[in-house]
Amino acid sequence: MRSNIAPLEELPQIASEGAGQGLLLLAALQDLSQVRQRWGQQADGFLTLFGTKLILAGIADTRTLESISTMLGEYDREVITRTRNGPGLLSSILDGEARPHTSRTVSTQRTRVLSPGELANIPAGRALHLDGVQWELITLTLAHSSEPWRTITAIPTG
Repeated sequence: MRSNIAPLEELPQIASEGAGQGLLLLAALQDLSQVRQRWGQQADGFLTLFGTKLILAGIADTRTLESISTMLGEYDREVITRTRNGPGLLSSILDGEARPHTSRTVSTQRTRVLSPGELANIPAGRALHLDGVQWELITLTLAHSSEPWRTITAIPTG
């Protein structure tokens, strides 16, 4: 199966060098499997060739989701665990009464900024805007619902 993708053998080089020469390049892909099929090994660095990326809902290719998730990095998440045990033997002996013992543990866990599962479930009508490792979830506006696009796409009557 062949993807409907530009037959430009030099696209990775153009994307890599173009910005330094004033060339703005827009590429639209369903997922990186298209890039892997067309450009092979060069697909591994394809996301880094574009400074700004817009990730839409519907990506099902696990390698694409994993690549985006890895690119966004990880952070240290504080995890608090509380444990409540029955009466402690020492408190029973000292006080003569049974009291439950509660302990609190704080630890750190490395967590992906966005997991592949979260990326696969971008809500309809939203997109993930990536600029380097900075990201934000944005609301998409349908072209036909706002100006000037409403006028441009209007079907003439009469």
